[in-house]
Amino acid sequence: MPLLSVVIPFGLSKERSYIEERVLQKAKFFQSDENMEFIFVEGYSSLKNNLKQIIENSGHIYLKDDDQKDYFSQGKCRNLGAVYANSKVIMFLDVDCYISLLSLEKILNLIKVKNIAQNINELLVLPVVYLSQSGSEKIYKEDKYLWDEIIKHDLITGKRKLIKYFSLISSSIIVNRYKFLVLGGNNHNFIGHSYEDHDFFARLLFYTTNFSNTPKALCYDEGTWNIRKFKGFRAWFSLLGYEMSFHGIYMYHFYHE
Repeated sequence: MPLLSVVIPFGLSKERSYIEERVLQKAKFFQSDENMEFIFVEGYSSLKNNLKQIIENSGHIYLKDDDQKDYFSQGKCRNLGAVYANSKVIMFLDVDCYISLLSLEKILNLIKVKNIAQNINELLVLPVVYLSQSGSEKIYKEDKYLWDEIIKHDLITGKRKLIKYFSLISSSIIVNRYKFLVLGGNNHNFIGHSYEDHDFFARLLFYTTNFSNTPKALCYDEGTWNIRKFKGFRAWFSLLGYEMSFHGIYMYHFYHE
């Protein structure tokens, strides 16, 4: 049994042709083995493709949500991936986001240290650096093994030559699979990629965590991840991102229209 199942939802359309390329990049870059499996879940796609064959030939798991007939649901894809995951610990990774192999190794170690497979209330949350359009183009020209340090240097120094903005919280959580399922997973009523991750994260925090200080007015939405005051659900969610930041583990979101 692998230590971690990484679920990658996607749906293709001619309007967003870059998604297919990003799925292919992940299928070729990642390697499923005894420690980690990658599950690609295709939701509604209006563009025909042969990604199933490529993903499976790369040694990964491919799932298709045939119930998605008219629109794409990121949440339903995550739920399906969680149901079929072979590990007791799952992680969600959006197709627009990149995480290095070194960071994944650190995550595997933290899963062991925190014993997330058995301690169902333990979780990890990945902070995310959103790259600008020019930053996304520039980083591709650099050695991939240096991406972590180049982007973190740009963030820590405040130069922001590559970065559009930074968030302590993302939809990429590392969570006990049983806990995710018993809480109902993502709500199917959300269409596309909207607030389904916020909805689940609120339920997850209510049932797993206890802070000495909680932001006031939790229903308040500041509308940005550049948190300026300790108020609203975004400030509440962001508290969980500090742990991975201290470990130097970040995810990077590549630009798209």
